[in-house]
Amino acid sequence: MKRLSALASLGACFSFSTAAPARTSRAPSAIQPIPIAPHCTNAHITQNWIVADCPTGPDSDDTIESAVYLPNKITNDDGVLKWKADGNYMQTCSDCKLANGGASLNCQCRPNYGQRKDTTIDLNEHISVYAGHLLSNLNGAPSVPSQPSTFPVPSDLSFGFGGNATCPDNSSTTPGFDWCKQVAHTCTTSNARTDTSDVSFRMYGPLGCYVPVVYMPYHFQFEVIKLVGEGAWEMVGYADEQCTTPVGTISSEDMGVCTSFQPRVRAISVRPAFNGDPN
Repeated sequence: MKRLSALASLGACFSFSTAAPARTSRAPSAIQPIPIAPHCTNAHITQNWIVADCPTGPDSDDTIESAVYLPNKITNDDGVLKWKADGNYMQTCSDCKLANGGASLNCQCRPNYGQRKDTTIDLNEHISVYAGHLLSNLNGAPSVPSQPSTFPVPSDLSFGFGGNATCPDNSSTTPGFDWCKQVAHTCTTSNARTDTSDVSFRMYGPLGCYVPVVYMPYHFQFEVIKLVGEGAWEMVGYADEQCTTPVGTISSEDMGVCTSFQPRVRAISVRPAFNGDPN
């Protein structure tokens, strides 16, 4: 079992916020963005991600396969697709597809009342190609990797995590019963990074600051975590639910490994190590 302490991993945690694996840096760039259409090819939606091969420049023949997650950027507002952080449009929309050569997203979305509506949103408003990378500027200017990742965009873009957890201060409403420990009670290191036998939580996109919870008020605190998935991901664990006190990092190379944290982890952030928008 790999062990991490706050002091031993502090440097790694802070470097994580500005660098992705197999890339030299992620910093705001003056690179001129170009639209998805007509520049990108093989654009398609899988698990609510747009995946496409995009040129590294407007006149370049070199391309990079990259991906950008949509549910944390778009919402369904009474049957109309609109931009909104953590909008989760997919909960009330169906039959979504790319339109206009990949420049638009078209869905059938449920309004507050009545039948589903046909609605389309212009993706170029907040998603563009930066040096071959699909990135969003919804939350500000994106940070463009100085080099592409060596990890491929996976066919399965989900990831999961689990391990050994308890409820903080045994906060269960039933004295002597720890709900969190019942849900996350085991961790076994596996040679297969896709082994989901210990997974308690499954996710489908990057997480900025996520507090593991099943039913309120049962918040989890993990002393051991295993991160799994087909793709390459990185996780930072935090000792507080505001994600201000990093405890340690699980790198893509450590996926499938049970990693011990002290102090215990109350919140996490997760970002792709492949060529994927981290926001």
